[in-house]
Amino acid sequence: MKSLLALCIFLAAPASFAGLFFEPLVGYESGAGKYTSQASLPTRSFKMQGPMGGARLGAQVSRFWLAIEPVYSQGSIQSDYSDGSNYTDTYSQTRVNGLIGFEPFSHFGLWGGAAVFNQQKENYSTRSATITFNSFKAGFAFRYRRFSLNFEYQSETPTKIKDSSSGEVNLSVNYSKLSSSRSSVSMSWFF
Repeated sequence: MKSLLALCIFLAAPASFAGLFFEPLVGYESGAGKYTSQASLPTRSFKMQGPMGGARLGAQVSRFWLAIEPVYSQGSIQSDYSDGSNYTDTYSQTRVNGLIGFEPFSHFGLWGGAAVFNQQKENYSTRSATITFNSFKAGFAFRYRRFSLNFEYQSETPTKIKDSSSGEVNLSVNYSKLSSSRSSVSMSWFF
């Protein structure tokens, strides 16, 4: 009975900034991936990095919160192909994540979620490609007053690639494995 009472007090304890919240964020991300070819295309390994910005809009009840998080990032992407060619190009990515979070302590938060929209455009010297992903993310934050230092990891699997010169790429025919991930560090503040 005492442990049930302690659990109820823990869950019902008022959390900072309870209610609706708006949380702009700015940060930096880096990632890597590999698209393993099973056809005549070369296998592609790549690394990317660049600044990111976005916001969380959500609601918090006690120590739990739900939020929608649009994020935009852009930067450089360096690709190394199995045929020996190497390229450095640019990318921009727009994603909208649905998140659920928990604050077990007053200065610490955890969250996870999935993208409801995740699309990246890669600009090459003579063409471009638009890649649509399924993605999942997890993160944690250290909070002080209205500020938060966030660390996140996002795993992505391409579901569609559309090339500006050749059209939509058949992923199941051309690739045996597609994976990428990115990590980010950001600073956010609450309203």
